This record gives sequence, C-alpha cells and structure tokens, in this order.
Amino acid sequence: MYGFITRLLDWFEAAAAGQLDRPGEPLHPPNALTDHTAGLLVIRHDAPVARPDGPWLGAAVLHQVNDTRSDVVGWLAIEDPWPDSLEHLRESAALPADARAFLAPVIVTTKHLTFEYPLTAHELVESLARDHITPSLLLGLTGCVAGHNRTLLCPDADATASIGDYEDTPAAPVHLLLGTPSRGIAGDGPRRTHLVSWHLPDFADQVVRLAADTAFSGHAYLAELGDKVVRLGTDWLDRQNTRWMPVYEARPEVTVRRDHASPAAWLRGKRILVLGAGALGAPVADMCARAGAAHLTVADHGLVHPGILARQPYTDADIGFFKARVLADRLNRIDPHATRVEALVGNVTTRLSDLDLHTFDLIWDCTANRIVRAHLERARRTDTAPL
Repeated sequence: MYGFITRLLDWFEAAAAGQLDRPGEPLHPPNALTDHTAGLLVIRHDAPVARPDGPWLGAAVLHQVNDTRSDVVGWLAIEDPWPDSLEHLRESAALPADARAFLAPVIVTTKHLTFEYPLTAHELVESLARDHITPSLLLGLTGCVAGHNRTLLCPDADATASIGDYEDTPAAPVHLLLGTPSRGIAGDGPRRTHLVSWHLPDFADQVVRLAADTAFSGHAYLAELGDKVVRLGTDWLDRQNTRWMPVYEARPEVTVRRDHASPAAWLRGKRILVLGAGALGAPVADMCARAGAAHLTVADHGLVHPGILARQPYTDADIGFFKARVLADRLNRIDPHATRVEALVGNVTTRLSDLDLHTFDLIWDCTANRIVRAHLERARRTDTAPL
C-alpha cells in the first residue's frame, strides 16, 4: 500500500506540472470505459493516420469471427474505390471464401482529443468539433458505410426502396471506430493512431442511412428534407450513451511478440515438418505453430484411441480420428492469419519419399524410428544446407 500511495502522489505531481508524458517515455493513450456486452474488436492491420490538412475518413474492413467478435483486417479511405461485392471485399482482405465480413466507419483525428473518452454522445460530439468534425459528417459517413454494407450483404434487396421501406434489422453491426494520434514515445517522432470503437444500437442503422440518402441527394426536395433528418439525427445522437467496445491490439506497429527475444523467434515464418504426432510430436508442433511458423506439416498414420489420452494431448471426442488431422485442425485455429498447418496421413516410413525434404527449413523427427532416421540422414547428405 505504501508503494501504491507513493506512485499515486508522483502521478499527481507530474499531472500538476504537465509532465505525465515525459520525453522518452511511452505516451498514455486516452482511456475508454468499456462495456463487455458491446462485443469485442481485435485490430490486426496497421492503422491509418490523419492527414496534415484534416482527419482521415473511411472504413475498416471487419472479419466477423463470431457473434460478438470482429477483427479489423484492412482499411478503405473515403476517396478510394470500395469493393462492390462481398466476394471482392473478401479478396481485398485475403479472407476465406466463406468469411463473414462487413465495413465500419472510421474517423482518425488530427489531434489528441481527451484524457478519457466520454460516456455520452453529446460530449463526444463536442470533443470532435474541436477537430472540425460535425454531427452531419459523423452521420453522413456512418450512413454511407451502412448503405454500402447493405449493398454488399443484401445484393438482392430492392435498391429503389422508398424512405418508408427501411428495414428494421441492420445488414451488419453498427460500429464507429475513432482514432487519435495518441501512441508512441513522447518527443520521439510522429505519433501512431490509438483506436477505440463505439457500438451503436441497431436503430442507428436506419437513422444514419436515412440521413445520408436524403441530405446528400441530388434532388432539391430530398436535400431539404435531409437537412431536417440530419437535425433529427443530431438530436437523437445527443441523447445516446457511448458503449465502448473492448479493443485488443494485434497490429505489428504497436505490439511486440513475447517471444521476440527468445530462441523460438527463429521459427517465425519458417517451413517446418514434424514427423509423428504423439507424446513428443504433438507438443513440438504446437510450439512451432505458436512461434509463428508460416507452414507446418504434421505427418502420422495413427488413430486416436482411449489408451493414449493419458499422455498425449487429445480428448475423448477425438477418438477414432487420425491424430495428424485432429492436431492440424486444432493448430490451424491458433493463428490462422500467420500459420497454415497441413496434415499428412500415412506411414511415415513410406510417405517420406512423397516429400521434397529440401524445401523445409526444419525437420523434427519425433518417431524414434530407425528407418525414418536413415532416410533423413541420406537427405541431409545431399542437401547444400544442413537439415
């Protein structure tokens, strides 16, 4: 307790002197009081930064991993061409063909806004106004993205639906990502973007799309009506609370792997072959996958049976399945963005001839088999680089 009080007093003294972010020390990004019922966001792609003459406006490409979690896997500037179909969106972000994906509006400000993000939309709008971001811009960008999501995810919907025909259910969750230049080392070069995400209620989808479709319409009557809709939308916005989503950082520009200084770092990006998926091979393969190997091949011909559960990392549900496939399926879920794990089912002593052993950076022999060892030794003698 004494140490805590001392640090608290030091903090108050630094705050009073305006020295919370001393030169050479990491900056303190603004805090957001998160609501764990609002979902979860994982940032995997390096974030954009504001332009010298104004904020960065655009959209984040989100991969919806499950009902509560989405990963940011790309960014689209407002002036860039946006994918016109879900297939093109997946291709642009290198997502699987069956991946659920959508867009979320993004605003990256030119200046640090606040020490703690407000709990009401009214206070947030006031903070953004200091960077010339108006409620009309906020509603218009969010509505533009919501409309594009409906084009991507509901291509068969009637594009000429009247204003009264707006669907109650949004095509995608409504998240608003806000970035500020609040990350980096004090006094050391340009700052990186710190990101938070506001999860808006489903009704926001209708409000913002209606505001965007009318206020930015080429028809004089609709444009006049749009001004009224924007005012109504601004009034509605002022009454909302901000539900900040928990955000996990996984983007390279602000994170460092915990094993970056360990010998295991050598495995990152390598092609690795693991022969055997038993009590030794399975943990070895797990270690290689967690270290970030780019491609991992696991070879074994055995089936999971009750007797091996005492010492091998399989479960009752795996009984009757090939160990190599069970292990590969599990390891592919560790980091699907960085590591691909392939199962090679068959007798290792006969399947080795099917592989070009010289294409692997590392081969683990976890079989304790004399024939396998002899085959690897012959391959080693013909390789220009040692196995």
